[in-house]
Amino acid sequence: MLELEGDTVAAVLVEPIVGSNGILVPPDEYLPRLKEIAHDHGALLICDEVMAGFGRTGEWFGCDVFDVEPDIMTMAKGLTGAYQPLGATIVTSEIAEHFEENMFCHGHTYAGHPAAVAAGNAAIDTYREENLIERASEVGEYLGERIEDLAEKHPSVGDTRGVGLFRGIELTKHPEKRVPFGTREDKISPGSTVVDEVSARAKEHGTYVANMINTLIIAPPLTITEDEIDEAIDAIDAALEVSDAAMDSVSTT
Repeated sequence: MLELEGDTVAAVLVEPIVGSNGILVPPDEYLPRLKEIAHDHGALLICDEVMAGFGRTGEWFGCDVFDVEPDIMTMAKGLTGAYQPLGATIVTSEIAEHFEENMFCHGHTYAGHPAAVAAGNAAIDTYREENLIERASEVGEYLGERIEDLAEKHPSVGDTRGVGLFRGIELTKHPEKRVPFGTREDKISPGSTVVDEVSARAKEHGTYVANMINTLIIAPPLTITEDEIDEAIDAIDAALEVSDAAMDSVSTT
């Protein structure tokens, strides 16, 4: 696309680790190479850190997993821990310096709201004081191991992936063919799918699990303990019996 469009492309915008579409973790070389390609064509690299930022991956930001510094970062969610609605855009010094002498006409009615900004500062202080970023990395390894235990036990688990406390369990009704229970059309359609029923069963056992299309999104608070992870895994274990039972008969014989 960059070769076709030439210098008309201002930037390439990506999630370092794709969130809502299934917790998709790229190969280690993907993001560094993407930045290189963008810069070769005069474009900036923008990383959307709304979901992956602030410790979710066991690093401060998702791009840190790949040792890449983007030109622009967008963020929200973990910026205040959701105690106040706050989003932010951060740019490199080079970009910031450009606007010292060039007008950047941008504003919002509630931009820089003091209560929201105070919550953001307090959240960042808490991340540091309680070592939550490092802790997310350590506890995240344990979460990954427990999810692998589920994968070995349940034939309807087609794939597991993720880093830190940002994990996904993709379901399948036919493991040899990797046939999904849910499709993209289900994302905006009424009614419930097998994946919805799995989440509902987990909730009945005391654990809330978000799901999107065909993937269970496992993203617990950074303060979670190993005992709490075990409790959650037990709930998901029971819930996966729903998808196991709904598999095509040929895939379970």
